[in-house]
Amino acid sequence: MVTKMIADMSVDIDSVDIRGHEGMEATDLLGYYIKTDSGNLVWKDGPLTQAFRNAAKGKKTILFIDETLRIPKRELNVLVGAISPDCSGNFVLDTNQADSVEVDEHGRSIASVEKLTVPKDMLWVVGTTNAGAGYAVDQVDEALADRFRIIVKTTGDKEMAAILATKAKEYGHDKKMVKKLMGLYKSFNILKESGELTKLINLRHLAEILEFSEKDDLMEAALDLIPTWCTDDQNGYPNETQSSIIEGIIEKELA
Repeated sequence: MVTKMIADMSVDIDSVDIRGHEGMEATDLLGYYIKTDSGNLVWKDGPLTQAFRNAAKGKKTILFIDETLRIPKRELNVLVGAISPDCSGNFVLDTNQADSVEVDEHGRSIASVEKLTVPKDMLWVVGTTNAGAGYAVDQVDEALADRFRIIVKTTGDKEMAAILATKAKEYGHDKKMVKKLMGLYKSFNILKESGELTKLINLRHLAEILEFSEKDDLMEAALDLIPTWCTDDQNGYPNETQSSIIEGIIEKELA
């Protein structure tokens, strides 16, 4: 959605990406000093600082944060202050980079931290996250959530079928394969709702079946995904009952 929005807009926009993960630290967002081949230390902007620097130079910029809630809450707090407009309507970021150094009366070096000031219409921040109890993500901090407009995005059957039709054409399949995959999707989710299965089948899985299938023969690629759709037993193998149920659905819908 973000990349399509950028492509459809008539203005020149930069996009800076953050790929969230649990090991991310505030310095990964802001930046840090790295050593060059000559042994000198130079500053490397993190993506948050890079986005601010682009916007401060007059370049409209979108900062896209994928898997926002996989970033530890403590580290995400750097965003709370950064995307809170001041009284002039500007975003201000302390980058942690030394901007200038002064020597006090005791001979001690005192560094000033670089501040990047950006008019808020020059920088847009978009964050995504999976939602629901099945995903190992943290809860969003209320102060951070308050700085975003929250949109819950789901993919309806019609939209899913349209995406699969594009994928089917891309991978050389007959468009009838889309109807079969939608049948698999619906049958699977009926059993999920009844409690017979515990995991959901999603659009990514259906697209993978098209990608890794021989022409118009979806069975083998779907069967390969059974371990993805089953919970594990105590030995780490796919649950036998669930595996059998899923195999039956695949044979019924994709044969």
